[in-house]
Amino acid sequence: MAKFSFLYVLLLFLIALSGCSGKNDNDFAGVYTGIIPAADGLGIKVHITLNSDHTYTLIYDYVDKESVYKEEGVFERYKQKNYIILQNSLFPRFYKVKDGYMLQLDLEGNIITGEFADMYVLAKI
Repeated sequence: MAKFSFLYVLLLFLIALSGCSGKNDNDFAGVYTGIIPAADGLGIKVHITLNSDHTYTLIYDYVDKESVYKEEGVFERYKQKNYIILQNSLFPRFYKVKDGYMLQLDLEGNIITGEFADMYVLAKI
């Protein structure tokens, strides 16, 4: 009887532990949006949906043009640096995941600095 109780408690502990790690692993999942600068226009509305199965949908909607770009694909998440890379993208797609938002990074995966740095923030909605 004591052996059965121990196994039961151990099983409950393992289930609870796996549930906690899954929640933390999925904290990045959600919808992120913002307007980033455009080289030849007023800006680009960005809408990124990150799914817990590591798939994404990205929509670029140019503010002052009749031009919308949409792509879907998979991404890799690097927990130790807390960033993701959109693998199937035609554009550089490095993002640093923060609590409640993401930062779009430069072509090499570095944080964008300078006068327009604060315009590369995508809020989680």
